[in-house]
Formats: sequence, structure tokens, C-alpha cells
Amino acid sequence: RYVRGTASASSTCSSKAQEEDDEADEERLSHPLAVESVKAILARPRTVLAAVFLLFCVSAYGALELEGMKGPPMYIRENTDFKADFPASGREHDMLVIWCRRGCADPAAARAAEQKAEVAAGRRLAALQEEGGDCADLRWSSGTSPRAGVRPSSYEHNGVRIVEVSASSRACIDDVREALTGAAAEAAAGGGNATMALAGLESVAQASMDREGQDAWGHMAICVPFVAAVLMFILGSLIRPLTAIACMAATFAGVRSILVIAKLAVDALNINEDDQAMFFIAFALNSDYALFFWSRFAEERAKRPGPNQYLESLEAAFLRSGAVISISNLVMAFAFCGTLFIPGINQPGQLAFLIECTAGVLLAGLFSLTLTPALAAAFPS
Repeated sequence: RYVRGTASASSTCSSKAQEEDDEADEERLSHPLAVESVKAILARPRTVLAAVFLLFCVSAYGALELEGMKGPPMYIRENTDFKADFPASGREHDMLVIWCRRGCADPAAARAAEQKAEVAAGRRLAALQEEGGDCADLRWSSGTSPRAGVRPSSYEHNGVRIVEVSASSRACIDDVREALTGAAAEAAAGGGNATMALAGLESVAQASMDREGQDAWGHMAICVPFVAAVLMFILGSLIRPLTAIACMAATFAGVRSILVIAKLAVDALNINEDDQAMFFIAFALNSDYALFFWSRFAEERAKRPGPNQYLESLEAAFLRSGAVISISNLVMAFAFCGTLFIPGINQPGQLAFLIECTAGVLLAGLFSLTLTPALAAAFPS
């Protein structure tokens, strides 16, 4: 019994000594500035939360502004020939296709419905031309008003009618797209047998990007609850994984605001890119950082289970996890930053995406090191 008791006491003392040595090592390795920063955040958590919320509101406004600044893809440009060999020659262009969608068994009725839709589109184009401005030199041709030397049958192919549009400015083509989109919606709402859609290469690319965005949001709707459930299982809490989602939302809004600032600073920056992958990068990083922080907190809390040791445990976990998160975050940020200098990536929109990635990595680290511990300090329960 004496031997066992001595061994047990020796083991307990060794364990406590090891913990004290670990704490001393952490204290020596922690930079004084890091220690003071951690104490400042944990001492005023509600102030930190208010500052983060204000930053999120400003960022959300910037994110909405970004959508208004975007236009059609810039990398599909001039010298594109359509069915009727429409001469591009440096002018902006698009194409409208009209086809029968119901009641098409009777060829005569189908042609009449398509012609009616074509006339409606022509009225919209004529109204734009009469307004002048950017569309003063707007030109279009179709089967009912073909260009000189082009047969009307050239504007029909496999039951589809084609209306080709050309203008000297991109602003006019944007107005044309808006007007023809309205004509298509009007035709659909009126219950007509014909429908229409913009089918120029840029319009098709834009539609593809829009669909990609919808699919990405659908995948995110599956991914977020699944990862949150995994984090809940690992951390043993229903609330803690939600900090990763909050950080992800703040990161995404901040990233888009930074892209707005970059666009205002460099007008030539092509921001018409697919940035859906940024959603998943932000979510992956914030989930990883949240898992790291809360797992360290669980370890520290097990060492200090007392009711008055909560903030002490939180501070120790913050110091341990914060150092690793910061180093990991800076390494990834520098890696993305290096890609910004690859030549020729602005035209296809990749430069804007890499700017988002660089900013997203940094913001994920920033919010994980401020929002998550501030929430933990402000709401201990």
C-alpha cells in the first residue's frame, strides 16, 4: 500500500509538474503583444462583437454593390460570326433566338407565333434606337428585315428564328439585353406560343455563370448543415459550430467589399468572374479554425474545471490556438498572394478571384481570432 500510494502521489506530482512546465513554456513562447491582445479581446467581448457587426453591415452593403458593378463576361469579345455571317468588325453584338414552345403541331400557327414575338422584339429595339444616346447607331436584322444580300431563310435554322443585334458601345448592348429580357418575360406572361432568349456567346456565358452560382448555393445548402453536424458530434455542443457559420458569413461579405474597393482603384480589373469556389474556401477555413479553437478550449477547460476558471481556460486556449491559426493563415495568404503576379490572368477574370481568395484567407483568420473568442467570452453558457 505504501509503494502504491507513493507511486500514485509521485504520478500526481509529476502530472502537475508537467502541466506547470507546459504552461511556463506557453508563457515564454507567447509574445507579449499577443498576450495583451488576447486579454484585450476577452476583457471587452461585447465591444469586439459590436465592431465586428458594424464591419459586417458595411461589408454586406459592399457585397450588394458588387453585383451592380458586374457586367457580361469580358473574355468573349469581337469577331464572332453568327448564323447569317453577321460582321462583327469591332462592334458589340448579341443574338436573340425565338422558337415555338407549345401548339407547334401546326407549322403555320408556329410560324405566326414566332413572327409575332419577332415583331415585339423589333418594337423594343426601335424604341431604344429612337431614344438615341448609346443606342443611336443600333442596328439589327432578322427574317422580316434581313440585311442587304442576305436571304430571309438564313435567319431560320431547325425551327428557330434569329434576330442579330449590333451597336458601337457595350452600354447599348447592355440596354438591348435588358429590353429583350423584358420582351421575353412579357411574351411568357402573355401565354403566347413562342418564347425567346438571348443567345449571343456572352449572354450564353452569363447564363452559364448564373446557373453555376445557383448550383453552388444548392451545394452549400447541403454542405453547411452536414459540416455543422460533424462539428457538433466532435465538439459535443450544438452552439459552438455556429461560430464557424457566423465567421463564414462575415468573411464572404468582407471579401466582396474588398473586391469593390479593388475595382474602384483599378477600373481595368475584370470582376465578371465565377467566384463560387470562394464560398467553400471561406467555409472550409472557418470550420477548421473553429474546430481547432474549440478543441483546445475543451482541453484547457478539462484542466481548469472550476466555475471561476472559465476565462482563464479561454485565455489559455486562445493563446494556444491563436498562434497556430495565425501562422497557418499567413502561410496560406502568402501562397495566394504570390499567384496575383501571374501574367495574363486579369482578362479571364482569374485575378479578381485570386484577390478574393487572398482576402478571404486573411479575413477568415481575423474573424476566427476575434469573433469566435469574443462570443465565447460574452456568452459563457
